[in-house]
Amino acid sequence: MAIQVSGTSVINNSRQLQNIASVDSATVTALNNAGVGGGTIGFNTTNTSQSGSFTKPNDGYSIIDSFFNGVYNSLTNGVPSSSYEVVVQSAVASATLGQIVSAVSGATTHTQRANYWGDVLAVGKKNTVTNKSMLFANMAAGWTTKTVFPVSFTSGIIILDANDRLCIWCSDAYTGGGVYNSNLVLGSGASTLSLRSLTIT
Repeated sequence: MAIQVSGTSVINNSRQLQNIASVDSATVTALNNAGVGGGTIGFNTTNTSQSGSFTKPNDGYSIIDSFFNGVYNSLTNGVPSSSYEVVVQSAVASATLGQIVSAVSGATTHTQRANYWGDVLAVGKKNTVTNKSMLFANMAAGWTTKTVFPVSFTSGIIILDANDRLCIWCSDAYTGGGVYNSNLVLGSGASTLSLRSLTIT
């Protein structure tokens, strides 16, 4: 049997609430604690800039080929050496969805000798708690083409796990053979990372 107040149903025969004009704060708290109802969905933006000058190691090691084995958007065991890190964001506190915008405005030094390989400017994430990393993109031209600045990358929607940290890594584009790359130096503030992450409160 439906329950009515002043002729208006507030609980129908299917035991559904109806025509509730308002609820007090104590009821809202009780419903939220019981997992009923939704929250406010928004976005939080975190911006990080390169804090100091970065000189790419000329060691014939490619982050893409040597570490990630040329595989994008898949978790890889371990994290790349910090010697290749240009920018690293703080760890996210909990799992979330987000979008990355990364950019490198230019180089202080960028001399490429004839027939030498290009550079790697990789965008990805690392997690030192789970000891996993993932490669999203390479902003540099790579291989035998000298990178022309500025370069940038904007991701689609990505999944971030708790303790994930966004990174820009810079390395040689070719591994082995004693053939190294351009003498690339990135000045302070040249590289930036921005994360727009989903928040529910």
